[in-house]
Amino acid sequence: KDVDTMTNGWYYWDPYQYTQATEAGPLLTGLDVELTRAIAKAAGKKVTYDPISWKEHQDFLRNGSRDFASGATYTKERAEYVYFSKPYRYEEDSLFIPRGQEELYVFQDLEGFLRLVKDKNLRIGIVEGYVYASEKLNDWLKDPKNAPHIVIERTDDKNINNVLNKKIDGFISDRIVGA
Repeated sequence: KDVDTMTNGWYYWDPYQYTQATEAGPLLTGLDVELTRAIAKAAGKKVTYDPISWKEHQDFLRNGSRDFASGATYTKERAEYVYFSKPYRYEEDSLFIPRGQEELYVFQDLEGFLRLVKDKNLRIGIVEGYVYASEKLNDWLKDPKNAPHIVIERTDDKNINNVLNKKIDGFISDRIVGA
């Protein structure tokens, strides 16, 4: 293995990771990508990226076939198989719903949202392997009794399509990515 090259994965998560059209073809860029490249360059390293899902990326980190991931949220479970830097950004999650349905989603806090999901028997999309900003939300999502309300997809794009095709009532995403 080339010790001067580190392996990373990426998945579409604009503005953090995405491709931009250039004359030479698609160029991988975004906040996480450019920050990682700058740090690697300062350390005298190169970074290679392969397109993979976030869940696959976590699995590859666990078995050692990837060197690192950008933009990963700390959890005790993940800390058992990877090291974490200090955070370089913080995330805030939002619920994304079809335009014009705002009046159906009245709640003041996370507890109110979770109650609403159960009371209205809503189906909410999430990304497989993603850790959301709220530990309480993550615990709720892991609870098997809430499974009927959760639709797991590989990407936020799939969740957007599922909302448009009425397969789910809404989805949770990073506030900036979802917008």
